[in-house]
Amino acid sequence: MRCPACNRLIRKSTKKCWHCNTWLDDSDEQIRYLELGFDRINKELDLFHADIQEVKGLFLKIHRFSITELKASKRLSMIESIMGQMKHDMGCWRKNEELSVRIQSAYSLHCQQMERRLDSLLELADSRETTKWERFIDTIKGLITLFKDYVLPYLNFKYLIPEKTGK
Repeated sequence: MRCPACNRLIRKSTKKCWHCNTWLDDSDEQIRYLELGFDRINKELDLFHADIQEVKGLFLKIHRFSITELKASKRLSMIESIMGQMKHDMGCWRKNEELSVRIQSAYSLHCQQMERRLDSLLELADSRETTKWERFIDTIKGLITLFKDYVLPYLNFKYLIPEKTGK
């Protein structure tokens, strides 16, 4: 048998390569940890994908969340938190020489897949078209801002609101 890291000959019963100190035996706990972590990330990505989609009502189609709300959502921060924790744990296992090459390559592969999926979902959120209702609401908000910022400062409220007399 050959070591997958250094490609030197080793015995079949060996759990750790004595040339490069690479673990050859996979820990069931590590495999289960990675499975649970990536399953949770997949579920969160599915829910994030559902948040991106538009909701069809009786008369209107709207998006449940705006793009800025999606990028600042708890769901997205949860995904990043889980991925960060898994990366930290992988670093600790690597530091303590408890990480096999197979688990490390599986983690790298899954992590790349998750990042690609997250990037494609964020791109989908950025490229989605606004609905007619959202354009109408944005127009109303713009008119309110215009009125508040440019018209109200020029009005003299002294004449609009009667002063109280001290009788």
